[in-house]
Amino acid sequence: MTIKKMCRRMTNQSTANQSNTNKKEKDESQRDDNTEVAYKDAGHCSRNTHNLLLGLTVMGVVMGAVFGMLLRYMKVRDMAALTMVSFPGEILMRMLKMLILPLIISSLITGLAGLDARSSGRMGSRAMVYYMSTTVIAAILGVILVLGIHPGNPKLRGGSSSSAPKNQEVSSLDAFLDLLRNLFPENLVQACFQQVQTVLKKVPIVATNQTEPVLVNRKKLEYKWGMNVLGLIGFFITFGICMGRMGERGKIMCDFFNILNEIIMTMVSMIMWYSPVGIASLIAGKIAAIGDLEVVARQLGMYMVTVMVGLVIHGGLILPAIFFAITRKSPFTFYSGIFQAWITALGTASSAGTLPVTFRCLEENLKIDKRVTRFVLPIGATINMDGTALYEAVAAIFIAQMNDITLDSGQIVTVSMTATLASVGAASIPSAGLVTMLLILTAVGLPTQDISLLIAVDWLLFIIIITAEMSPRYHNKVVIVTGGSKGIGRGIVKVFVENGAKVVFCARGGAVGEALEAELNKAGPGSCKFVTCDVSKEDAIKRLIAVTVEHYGHIDCLVNNAGWHPPHKPTDDTTAEEFRDLLNLNLVSYFLASKYALPYLRQRQGNIINISSLVATIGQKHAAPYVATKGAIISMTKAMAVDESRYNVRVNCLSPGNVLTPLWEELAQQTPDAAAAIKTGEQFQLLGRFGTEEECGLAALYLAADATFCTGIDLLFSGGAELNYGIKSQIPS
Repeated sequence: MTIKKMCRRMTNQSTANQSNTNKKEKDESQRDDNTEVAYKDAGHCSRNTHNLLLGLTVMGVVMGAVFGMLLRYMKVRDMAALTMVSFPGEILMRMLKMLILPLIISSLITGLAGLDARSSGRMGSRAMVYYMSTTVIAAILGVILVLGIHPGNPKLRGGSSSSAPKNQEVSSLDAFLDLLRNLFPENLVQACFQQVQTVLKKVPIVATNQTEPVLVNRKKLEYKWGMNVLGLIGFFITFGICMGRMGERGKIMCDFFNILNEIIMTMVSMIMWYSPVGIASLIAGKIAAIGDLEVVARQLGMYMVTVMVGLVIHGGLILPAIFFAITRKSPFTFYSGIFQAWITALGTASSAGTLPVTFRCLEENLKIDKRVTRFVLPIGATINMDGTALYEAVAAIFIAQMNDITLDSGQIVTVSMTATLASVGAASIPSAGLVTMLLILTAVGLPTQDISLLIAVDWLLFIIIITAEMSPRYHNKVVIVTGGSKGIGRGIVKVFVENGAKVVFCARGGAVGEALEAELNKAGPGSCKFVTCDVSKEDAIKRLIAVTVEHYGHIDCLVNNAGWHPPHKPTDDTTAEEFRDLLNLNLVSYFLASKYALPYLRQRQGNIINISSLVATIGQKHAAPYVATKGAIISMTKAMAVDESRYNVRVNCLSPGNVLTPLWEELAQQTPDAAAAIKTGEQFQLLGRFGTEEECGLAALYLAADATFCTGIDLLFSGGAELNYGIKSQIPS
């Protein structure tokens, strides 16, 4: 071949290569343009639109907090009203959770398919080291703070220290093995809505020389409701890596999941425009539903301070320091980019629920490679629970301090390690930390039932981590209580006010009633109004009903309680006039109050509670007139229940036995030895004590609020005084 031909061939080859290169660059440029168009079409917004959405979200948080405090000021405690306030937020949570599964699937597969094996392995190992390191740091920080601040004070617990035995239903080994079992689900479809858990079941075992089988505890695997995120992540990581290794043969599947991911992100963008309303709704509902803030602050104030200080140190100092040390970039720029996700987490209290928003923030605001976010974020949302680790470590030692239990160094190390393990296994759903707390408390032998101490502030702490709520039982119901200034009546008024009711109570003595009115209105959360009334007079009863309707507009419950127990004396010594007066006070007043209240009770499908007595059933020595009036109350209750059933008005009776009231103490003073009489009175009950006014109030509240399928019943409140045999003969020996 001549030199001339060789030069011509090299020139032609160079021209062809240049042409191919230009064509390739043109294709890549066209593909980049298409990608940019697709990126915009996928719902990613401009900077101005992003700022508008962020502003609306922050406004939603502020408005939710303001509206929630307004509801508290207005003393709105009705469950139906609170449900409606929280309903838009519930819809937001459901929409976000709806996208979790398709987002995990599409993001993991597309992220891993775009990486080679070496890159994915290196990225995965670094992510795991980071996740586990920060979780361990958070748990240790929580232990240091709770030991240093010492928020637990057993004197504020409101009861004696618990000495409950260990709860053996949860063990560290079982929890760790469950973690591995869930990592390898046996049914992928089932993993979408269930995960495996080790439980203890009582199994009957035939023992030697025993006629009856003996119940023993046996470990058993059961499936509980909740997405097995860990198992899904494990499967789809493997799926994505294998699909990436297939090269061109897997390109169709890769394109499918890329498009699926873009569709999901478009849906996320649409949901984000609704999120300000939903977040405001969630926050308002949770703030309004918190119960007695004074009690919460007194018992758990320093505990909340300890957790929040730990979260500020971890999230505001330690994590930014790690970020700066590795990237040499300002952490404030990063925080400003994920502010939208943080605000969403504040309202939803769910890291998994916030996952779609986090994707959007990292990819759009911070321009992080999608292959990185799609691989790292789903894993992080499942196993990187720094806040939960810190919270659980603080909570476990706080419970020990509240029970005046000193933990040794080995137990403290156990708390740190178990908090890390439990946080990794915690589901990324609201309040999952309370569930995994069982693991830590059992590991160091602390009473598991004391988790209830933390429920009252669960949501308040989940403004940064988790959430909770509580509500009264008879909120905004209007209740009339006759004879409500002292004794059983006072206990009933107090319990109804404590449960959110609006109570009108009456008595003949004004000073005592007015003092009780001032005391209960100050305590809340319900309210009360005192009316001077002599129920032995019909006009006074009419006025009581009229004042109630004029003040509140309706009546939901009538408690007929006013009455008197005269001194014990034989029938021979009782005059007819005394009997008639007692009938008028103890029985006729009940009839008249019911008669004039029933038109209003029928409008509200309310209820009547007549206070009778145990002696109406079992009799009482030298008290025939009193027993007769109380027995007649029970009979009248049953007759009225029949008549008023057509209006869905319930009429029930409550018959107390020995309740330590001023009336009982007055009767005891009439005996030669009052202290001995009271001691004897305690021994009449199987429970060995008197009932209390508050317990009687709770029984009345049960009939009013909870016993909605009970009418015409006589509820004995006696401590078992009517049971068993005793020396009862009155025949002289």
